Amino acid sequence: MGFIEDFTKLQAKTPRIAIANTNSENCAYTNYSTFNRNCYLAFGTHYSEDAFYTHYCTKLTSCSDCLDVEKSELCYELVFCEKCYNCNFSGYLMSCSDCDFCYDMANCQYCFLCTCMQNQQYCILNKRLSKEEFEAERRELLKKSPAELQQMLEELRRKVPQRQFFQKNCENCIGTELRNCKNVLYSYRIKNSEDII
Repeated sequence: MGFIEDFTKLQAKTPRIAIANTNSENCAYTNYSTFNRNCYLAFGTHYSEDAFYTHYCTKLTSCSDCLDVEKSELCYELVFCEKCYNCNFSGYLMSCSDCDFCYDMANCQYCFLCTCMQNQQYCILNKRLSKEEFEAERRELLKKSPAELQQMLEELRRKVPQRQFFQKNCENCIGTELRNCKNVLYSYRIKNSEDII
């Protein structure tokens, strides 16, 4: 018998850790998680408080239903976002606050149903409005269901050119959802890495 067969038999007989949840308090049903407080069904989530139904998130406060979100607070239904505050039903936001139903935005505030914008505020459907106009139109749009609003965002995304890859602070990289990488080729969802080919 070879090494692989022996090692496989040993693995089958040996008890393994079922849950890796280190230095966490009041965190039911969490796994591969560390230094959390009051979290529930949080997987791969670290240094977070009051986070629920999260996956691969870090430093969240009062967030729910998030995937790959970092350093954010009061957020719901976000995907691949960083440094966000009070944002909902959005994806690929960086340093945004009070943005709902948005996609691929950076340094924006008070945006609703917007995509591919930077350093903007009080925008709906990629159009700049006054604060009063924004609040009135947003109230009207919120009468629609989340599914209808998502559909409106998808229609807007078809009209606005979208980037092929999403990368932040990357050099000589090919792939999407990369952050702080150098010389990373043909990869997906990688952070803080170098020379991966």
